[in-house]
Amino acid sequence: MRTTAKRLTKAEMRAFLEDYTKAWNDHDLDAVVARLTEDVVWDHPFTIEPLRGRAAARADLAETYRSFPDLHFPVEDSRIYVGDDHASAVGTWTLVGTMAGPARGAEPTGRTVRIAGVVTYRFRDGLISEQTIVYDGLEFSRQLGLLPSEKSLTLKALLELQRLGTRARKALRR
Repeated sequence: MRTTAKRLTKAEMRAFLEDYTKAWNDHDLDAVVARLTEDVVWDHPFTIEPLRGRAAARADLAETYRSFPDLHFPVEDSRIYVGDDHASAVGTWTLVGTMAGPARGAEPTGRTVRIAGVVTYRFRDGLISEQTIVYDGLEFSRQLGLLPSEKSLTLKALLELQRLGTRARKALRR
């Protein structure tokens, strides 16, 4: 006997993703993970390579919540666009959170970040099978004080050192 894959309608996908965002905002790890396939591909700017599987996604999100205990996505700043293929969607969002705990080896700064981004979703059997989050990781790090601002003397000095190093390497090759 052949089983058929669950295919969501556009309205079901929209409702699914609205509930999913609510689960993120509620910091409800169980509710977030329940909406992922067992072999989900989970990717964002601070993963070295895409994470695979519910357990990896759960651990990553748990660390994020420890680092940013007030993390949330203001609903008024979120939009969901559902694909006609009934297998994909895109969301735009704004993230707000204060770095109150260590994050990926960096000590907490106590600073608040507000950054816009995009997320793409692929669905399989009524669950998220791929999630790719995109945002400006440099700006994120700058807002948290982990990197110097664009206009800082520190950044200008680092860029000048990089240029000098490049010139020196070129001169040595001649």
